[in-house]
Amino acid sequence: MEWVAEAKRLGARVELITNGTLLTEQRSRQLIEAGLDLLWVSIDGATPESYADVRLGAELPNVLANLQRFRTLRKGHKGAKPEIGVAFVAMKRNIADLPKVLKIARQLGALHFSVSNVLPVTENLKEEVLYKQSMRSITYLDSTHTPQLSLPKMDFDEITREALFEAFQSGFSVRYAGAKWGGSNDVCDYIEA
Repeated sequence: MEWVAEAKRLGARVELITNGTLLTEQRSRQLIEAGLDLLWVSIDGATPESYADVRLGAELPNVLANLQRFRTLRKGHKGAKPEIGVAFVAMKRNIADLPKVLKIARQLGALHFSVSNVLPVTENLKEEVLYKQSMRSITYLDSTHTPQLSLPKMDFDEITREALFEAFQSGFSVRYAGAKWGGSNDVCDYIEA
């Protein structure tokens, strides 16, 4: 944990990402005392079964207990630091768990939630990607050569769902509430932030 303390001494903001399995009481205290700003924990399933299907050998109840202990220890130190963030790697096999993982994150006091796409490093993972069409879709292109669709903030509900889905598939590059859906927004939060 010396590197966390040294980076803080130099004035850097320090974040750490972990699967949470080895987040013991001692390590938690060390991270808190070193001045860590944000602890990211990967939670890729909302049930013990779906979590273990993605995080082989890890057990969700243990990770949640470790995080709860971390949160309790943090309260006894200097308040709300380090903040907690939850990282979710989206795949076909776990995307249905996303709403429940968001709920778990809120229960843990997470202030940050990041969803990333799986990077298929094996043949089996190629079948898990959720962005095969998105990679080629004009909807996500940022080009002066494509027609632009600019949408205001609006509810995504049973009234708008079908119309918005069709609009996104209509051959326009999409901006929603002023934000581009592609181009320069295609960054990894952990590398390019």
